[in-house]
Amino acid sequence: MATEPPHKTSLYLAAGFPVIVWKGAVLAEFVLENNLGFAVNSLLDLPEKDCGNFRGRL
Repeated sequence: MATEPPHKTSLYLAAGFPVIVWKGAVLAEFVLENNLGFAVNSLLDLPEKDCGNFRGRL
């Protein structure tokens, strides 16, 4: 488990972009609770995700 939030994540959030984080990351709960993106075990999980909430922000 990571203990320090990555710097790039804050840049993407400041720019209004949704983020994709690993489910085991420190930020995963924050991202999900605040509807800021997705938490996945693998990038292969992405085609299953509904991106409807983020289409205007991509």
